[in-house]
Amino acid sequence: MRLKTPRLLLREFEEEDLLQVHEYLSDPEVFLYMIGGSADQQQSKESIRKIIEARSEKPRLDYSLVVTLNEKGRVIGGSRVRVFDPTLSPVYRLLGPAYVGFWLNRRF
Repeated sequence: MRLKTPRLLLREFEEEDLLQVHEYLSDPEVFLYMIGGSADQQQSKESIRKIIEARSEKPRLDYSLVVTLNEKGRVIGGSRVRVFDPTLSPVYRLLGPAYVGFWLNRRF
């Protein structure tokens, strides 16, 4: 999946994104209000592995995309749309049928 604007490209995560993704995942201010907080490098690597693995879900309910600058291909953040299956997830009752989230590197 790819979404393109004049300035940004949202695309699937790849293992090669680790260092640039870890730059914002490890920033405590980016995750100040998130459960779990910032990540160390191993946690960032594991997160990317899980995101890549989730792409093969049938039906696919989790869409996580990196946000890159078109000009340089630089990863500046991430985004996620997660659809909850009301028959499988009690979270559905709390958050609704889906949620959208995004995280941006403070430098950008």
